[in-house]
Amino acid sequence: MKRIFLLLLLCASPVFATTTVTGTIQNLGTQTVGAGTFVRFWLRGCAGNQPRVNGTALIAPTNGGVFYFDMVANASGQVSGTLYSTRDAAGTGNGEIECGGSLTAVWYGMQAFVNGKGGPEVPIAAKIGATIDISNVTPLTTNPVVASPTGDTTYARLDGGNTPFTGGISVPSLNNIQYVDCVHSCSPDIGVGINAAIAAGPVVQVPSGTYSTNTTVIVGAGETVVCNGTILQPASSSMTIFAISAGGQVVGCNADVTNQASWSGKVFSFTDNYREGSYTQLDNFHINGTGITTGYGVFMSSASGSQAIAFVSVRHGKVEGLEYPYYLTATGAASFVNGNNFSDLTADKSVYGVYMVTSNSTAAITGNNFSNFLFQNGPSSINSIKITGSSATTIVGDVFSPIDLFDTTTPISIDTAGYGITFVGRWDGTISDGGTLDNFLQSTGWT
Repeated sequence: MKRIFLLLLLCASPVFATTTVTGTIQNLGTQTVGAGTFVRFWLRGCAGNQPRVNGTALIAPTNGGVFYFDMVANASGQVSGTLYSTRDAAGTGNGEIECGGSLTAVWYGMQAFVNGKGGPEVPIAAKIGATIDISNVTPLTTNPVVASPTGDTTYARLDGGNTPFTGGISVPSLNNIQYVDCVHSCSPDIGVGINAAIAAGPVVQVPSGTYSTNTTVIVGAGETVVCNGTILQPASSSMTIFAISAGGQVVGCNADVTNQASWSGKVFSFTDNYREGSYTQLDNFHINGTGITTGYGVFMSSASGSQAIAFVSVRHGKVEGLEYPYYLTATGAASFVNGNNFSDLTADKSVYGVYMVTSNSTAAITGNNFSNFLFQNGPSSINSIKITGSSATTIVGDVFSPIDLFDTTTPISIDTAGYGITFVGRWDGTISDGGTLDNFLQSTGWT
């Protein structure tokens, strides 16, 4: 009779599987940590679904929509308890906790707490019938497989594991922003990939890294290229890396031309027709030409009155080395470079810092504003600011304020082309001024 009664009790018991937890908590001095100490097991992977043990229990939330269970250490620092299992005995199959239709989506995040402060969280699986020793656990290193969305029979996991194709999923375009895919288009010529993305435009995101280019990146009206720690290296010494047309914007893009023995090319070139309202911008850039004494960084050239450089914004940039970090020229009849804004710029150990030159009696470089310009003299440096032209009074009314020109012998050199140019700031050395009505306000002392 007793055997029959025991059999009935077993049949009436709920059928579920658990995992035993044991272990001891100590400090680095091998001492027991007991008071105020516990191990918390966070339930992870439910993604907002209600966890449950089918046919046994609905898992109650611990704190709102958060699920966890604390095992408090006794006075000897020992922890013991039981958890519902997240995997089968092998650690690969179904566990007991179901979330969103999946029995393999969840895992535990194990975290020790002492006096209310938690340590790092370790992702673990609780295997059916196994014992977790908190001092000897093997962390999970791969994300569990999450069940497909409810009611959605056509979908693809990010790892491509449930699809007829292989590999991960890339997103070339999202919300009208194009993303340059460096798996396919960054090598051997990232310029090709960027131009292809611009064609699909209008906003292009370029990934971080150092890439070679043998193709000029052409940024047109209404187009924006945003680099994220991207460094472009020219494949030839005479190429133009970026050609920025009126209305184009380039942000965060850098160049390293030191891979060329000499550099005669241009990193950022402005040779289109720029007028008020075009909103052309170059922002947040760095050019590394350390040790190179040739070539151009930012190049602006007007060849005629119908092809002017006006109201362009260049800011937050640094050029190391090169002959002409910031070069402005007007070459043809009635050509002009006018009203452009340059701010927060540095030229470091370059031959020149800012170089302005006209080569026609009716050409003009006027009303350009340089604010917060810094120049550091180097072994090959000649002038921080050079103003020169083939005809008198063709470079007029430009303003440099404030400026800091360090360790220079002749910081500013102006020939007869200069007229009414203003300089405010600090500099070393002696100015050479062959212009007319130029203004100099030098701050005293370096702080």
